[in-house]
Amino acid sequence: DMALYEAKRHGRANFKFFDTAIEVAARNKAKMQADLQTALQTGQFSLYYQPIIDIAENHVIGVESLLRWTHPDKGNISPDEFIPIAEESRFIVQIGEWVLRTACEQQVDWEKRGLASINIAVNLSAVQFNERNLLPQVEGIMKETGIRENQLTVEITESTLMETDGDVIAKLHALKSLGLKLAIDDFGTGYSSLAYLKRFPIHHLKIDRVF
Repeated sequence: DMALYEAKRHGRANFKFFDTAIEVAARNKAKMQADLQTALQTGQFSLYYQPIIDIAENHVIGVESLLRWTHPDKGNISPDEFIPIAEESRFIVQIGEWVLRTACEQQVDWEKRGLASINIAVNLSAVQFNERNLLPQVEGIMKETGIRENQLTVEITESTLMETDGDVIAKLHALKSLGLKLAIDDFGTGYSSLAYLKRFPIHHLKIDRVF
């Protein structure tokens, strides 16, 4: 079964022989899935905020939310390690909801403390973007936290937009109608078509360093 799963994961018309490495990887993945659920329940996740700076005016105009996981036994676990497993198990939907709510609450808290009003950006995974209840969830969190419409930016990767089923443009317009800003992340790693940028209702384009 494990060899079959690995063959499917690497595409069709493929085969894999079973070996102990596959078993170890499968067990580690199952353990991490269980740990992810515990992490959300026990507050092991945290958000770091990377400043976005207007270099012409030399001041911070926004921040990007970065998810971090501090495991009680393993220490800091890289997002590159746990995000793919969270997406594969669809647990990223619950984690993503926590990230969005926490980021919005933080932005509102900063303003209440008298700090400068800045925009806060949150990344949506492909799994989240394809969820049917994405729009009511985002709208609900915005109302619950009290974040002002123009103070939230939702980032979606270029590959997510290209691989999403259904009417992507309609979904983007629906998100935009909530008053938030839209950004395309990692532009230049996939299709890199300038033509579709005219059709997408986006506010910001984040160009990947490889491009």
